[in-house]
Amino acid sequence: MKVRKLQSLDNPVVRHAMGLLGPAKARRSAGELLIEGPHLLGSAADAGAGISRVFVTEGIKGQLARTVRRLEARGAEIYEINDKVIKALAATETPQGVFATVSIDSEGLGDVVPGAPIVVLDGVQDPGNVGTIIRTAHAAGAAAVVVLGGTADPHSPKCLRASAGSVFHVPVIFGVRKTLGDELKALGYALVVTDAQAGHSLYGSDMPPMQAFVFGNESHGVSATLRSAARVTLHLPVSKGAESLNVASAAAVFLYEARRRADKR
Repeated sequence: MKVRKLQSLDNPVVRHAMGLLGPAKARRSAGELLIEGPHLLGSAADAGAGISRVFVTEGIKGQLARTVRRLEARGAEIYEINDKVIKALAATETPQGVFATVSIDSEGLGDVVPGAPIVVLDGVQDPGNVGTIIRTAHAAGAAAVVVLGGTADPHSPKCLRASAGSVFHVPVIFGVRKTLGDELKALGYALVVTDAQAGHSLYGSDMPPMQAFVFGNESHGVSATLRSAARVTLHLPVSKGAESLNVASAAAVFLYEARRRADKR
């Protein structure tokens, strides 16, 4: 195994990795994101993600030797880092001793294999909610997650952790509100807007055969643009006096109800 040592924050490789912790536009411009921890590294590796560089501490290098060798065989550069570099790259209070730069897929809706539900995030701002919904979409067998403007960056450190690595296993696509309805219609999908004030319940209504579920901003809900393009608007019934469900919890219910119905066909 060829391992290079990195000890200075001025090294261009370190500076590039540090830049990936910045705003979303920095990651989009670079076409890469930075992951931290053995679990995310293993998940990215298992998904066949494009891992260009792996940064490990001397203490954890032996534990991850098999994974690191596999990634090196795929062309990844391996670096051993010191405490100073670890601190600069860590987005957690207790760093786990391994980081990696991973390419961001540039998939579009045209790459989606139609059939399973699509999830649309319309201004969902909390990174934890975004990551959790991506994780749920993966578990429920969704075809893709479409991220619209105003939504937390799915490749930010908090979203990555909340997704538990699912971001590498389900296509995450950046979309545009104005054209989304037509793009989905061309694939055979109907927009299903989720709204606590909707007149029809998820459990008392039929759904189109192929659904693109739209989950909106935590405070303001789904945008007017997508409301007007929706085929169906549904709510989840809640007990009297209870608040509507958190958006990530609501997404889980909708996706698994869709899966239950699909399994019965």
